[in-house]
Amino acid sequence: MATEAMGWVLVDFPCNYAQAKLLEEAMSGFKPTAELDPITRDTEMEDAFLLVQPTAKEEPPKLLIKSGLDAVIWFKCPLKECQRRADGRRLDVEELSKSAQTFYHVDDEAPPMDCAPLCERLEPIDEDRNHTSALVDRVVSFDQ
Repeated sequence: MATEAMGWVLVDFPCNYAQAKLLEEAMSGFKPTAELDPITRDTEMEDAFLLVQPTAKEEPPKLLIKSGLDAVIWFKCPLKECQRRADGRRLDVEELSKSAQTFYHVDDEAPPMDCAPLCERLEPIDEDRNHTSALVDRVVSFDQ
């Protein structure tokens, strides 16, 4: 019996606060009050408050708006650990044409030592986005 997917996972998005606001607005319609376009009544009320001070009254309780996101998981990982993980990744070049590729890591998931041809043909994964200098840029960008 197959189960139907009930959602999705976003990886590397949103990457900053502006993208998170856009995602939330697209999913739930929520936009922070400070960023809403002023309506005519608000403008008129501000003009009226210049002439007459309103009487103090109790503020109504604030209502929480349900978010479009169920969960956000943020993995805090030091830059050195990210670099170590990226630098140690290896791939079997003979498996590139196969649909299922096996990834290895020189420290964490070393290839079996009894399989000599495998160890000799492993090559570092050379991806532009996981290059050491790119990782530093991505971490700095995310922190900002």
